[in-house]
Amino acid sequence: MRRNILSFADKTITGEIGKVLAAGDVNIANADVEKLTGAGDVHIENSYIADTKLAGDLIAVDSSFGTLNMAGEVKLLGNCKGDTLIIIGKMEAESLEARILRNFSMKNNVKIYGDKDKDVNIDINNNWDLNISKKEYKKENFNIHFNLGSKNKKYHYSNSDQVNGSIYKGKIIAETFENLCDFRLNFDYEFKNIISIGSLRGAGTMECEELYSFGIIDMEEINAEVIYIQPNSKSMVKRVMGSDIRITENFLMDQTFLSLPKSADNKTYQKEASKTASIMEIDSIEGDDIVLDHVHGKYVSGENVVIGDYCVIDYVEYKCKIEVSPNAVVKNKVKL
Repeated sequence: MRRNILSFADKTITGEIGKVLAAGDVNIANADVEKLTGAGDVHIENSYIADTKLAGDLIAVDSSFGTLNMAGEVKLLGNCKGDTLIIIGKMEAESLEARILRNFSMKNNVKIYGDKDKDVNIDINNNWDLNISKKEYKKENFNIHFNLGSKNKKYHYSNSDQVNGSIYKGKIIAETFENLCDFRLNFDYEFKNIISIGSLRGAGTMECEELYSFGIIDMEEINAEVIYIQPNSKSMVKRVMGSDIRITENFLMDQTFLSLPKSADNKTYQKEASKTASIMEIDSIEGDDIVLDHVHGKYVSGENVVIGDYCVIDYVEYKCKIEVSPNAVVKNKVKL
């Protein structure tokens, strides 16, 4: 049977462990841990942690995580892996592979308070609801409580390259990247799917298989198989290339989107998609099936093209069919 560990001071942990509750610095080496909950700095090496909730700084070397929820700075050395990583703060990774990577909590608030010799209360708005009291640890009068509702401290995000509060560095691979804040893609990344409700910015070309953007997007070029962008006048994209391209006010939450691995609830994205669109400027759009509204563009080329309401397009070419709304303007239309 795995043993549980309760720690108020520096602690080194090895072997197969059940639950670890820590209110101080912890070193974990060559260990298999079911659950780690704590406030403090943690160093992990050659270990696996199934469920992690931390407020502090984390250094992990050649380690793996099941679910990692944390607020603080993360440094991943060697080759690290994880299933679902939700990180409020900065991350630097030599090599990280994750199934789901999410960069921020829903409400952007973090609060840590209390006397670690008595109670440690960690208030992190990250869809957590965990209360571990002395009932579980009968020998110690100790309580760690994660709950929701703090508005006392917020991380601030700017549009500069050095984002205050959250910046990623290194090599990061994920099946799905969920962007819930103002974020800049200025590191070595490989994301199969990108879902964004914040401001997503970067230089050069963004490449992935599926992109869903419900916020501001500022990229020179986007290249993906499936693309949904909610039109926004603050977005700046020169060129969009893909197979199925929809830049429209109305978002259809189809099976393709529902089947994507993600940590945020689908209702969160549905709420973002219900916002009113505004006119978006795009120089060039090239794809197979294209549906547009609220777009002003110079060039559109596709097999099947729908030019919806509030579009003004200088030149459209199509192979199979085209539909143009009476509330749209197409200056030149050519069938290939």
